[in-house]
Amino acid sequence: MRPLRAVSLAAATTALLASGSAFADARVGATVGVRGGYSTNPYSATVNDTGAATVTGSFSPRIVLASPTGSTQIDGDITHSEFSQRYSGATNYSVGISSTQQFTPTVSLQGGAGYSSQFRNALFANLNPNIPPVGPDDPIIVDPTAGATLGRRIESLNGNLGLTYMLSPRDTLSLYAQGSQVDFGELTSGVNSYDTIAGGFSYMRTLNARTSLGLGVNLSRSNYHNETIGDGRQLSPSVIFDTRLSPRLALHLSVGATFSDTDIDLTGGSVKRTSFSGSASLCNQGDRSNLCVEASRSVAPTALSGISTVTSLGANYRYTLSARDSFTLRAGYSSSQRIYGIFTDKYDYGTAAASYSRKFNERLSGTVSISYSDAYSSIISREPNFWGTVGVSYRLGDI
Repeated sequence: MRPLRAVSLAAATTALLASGSAFADARVGATVGVRGGYSTNPYSATVNDTGAATVTGSFSPRIVLASPTGSTQIDGDITHSEFSQRYSGATNYSVGISSTQQFTPTVSLQGGAGYSSQFRNALFANLNPNIPPVGPDDPIIVDPTAGATLGRRIESLNGNLGLTYMLSPRDTLSLYAQGSQVDFGELTSGVNSYDTIAGGFSYMRTLNARTSLGLGVNLSRSNYHNETIGDGRQLSPSVIFDTRLSPRLALHLSVGATFSDTDIDLTGGSVKRTSFSGSASLCNQGDRSNLCVEASRSVAPTALSGISTVTSLGANYRYTLSARDSFTLRAGYSSSQRIYGIFTDKYDYGTAAASYSRKFNERLSGTVSISYSDAYSSIISREPNFWGTVGVSYRLGDI
């Protein structure tokens, strides 16, 4: 099945799940915002005198449907940026739907689908298109090749389905399937669009009130649109460990290996590799603060280095100063390296941001922020970007 069909299937299934909420409680809202600031190098150019003042407006609607069996959420976002000089305006937009339904006490089904179109620049974190968007308090996972694809419009589709079945009070089986398609626009040497399809299962056994141990297996296939070289298949078994170190501190570990088989020529030749893969996250939820740190290593397709090992780090920290004031820190770093061929192309990209927000009333808020991004390894040596902004946002509706 082509990943685009998998996305369509996920969207149709999610819509079917959502139909059960059609007569349930519905909440509708949106956030409208505008901010102005200055960016030192919005497209990470190599020339001097690259700075420009910026104005960015955004509109982010949301619909939440609740029913006796679950909930469905539909999100959208349109963001437009203008520059005082040198650069043309850029518009990013996205839409996504997700649904969770508990059909019986032992069976639940989750589904989701999303689409995004982003004109890449250094103002916003360029997320890894293979990983669906995360929640506001989750670490961000960036695309390691982002620095070399600035100035391109990236379109991505993704869909996923998951079934969770409680075999017993201590045993849980989860099945899942997902697909994605990433398009980097017009054909350019070295930059390739691709799609992936994956599926697998995990089995978890509850050892005690705090700890669970299990096994997981993931199968995936990657396909490049404009050539067969680089297409690949991956098998990833893993051991999974979840525990609560304290009532507020949770640890997740997944340790395993990825066995990859990648096409390297037009005659059917391929190269087989075994690579370490795994992930770890540590999250602490306090009364006034929330900290989550995540690290992962996987084998996945990239725009410039083909099938690669991708190492990612992400962190998110939020602290509530008072009922009106909060402070947030976010950072992400990813590195990719080709696992086949003579040239082991390597790319790195990192970003960090700090923001302070104040609620003036229930609907009106103000934010001051500064962000940083840089491509450490790229085709072209680029200068980093710093972006400082001051903005306001207004919440509409009942969300």
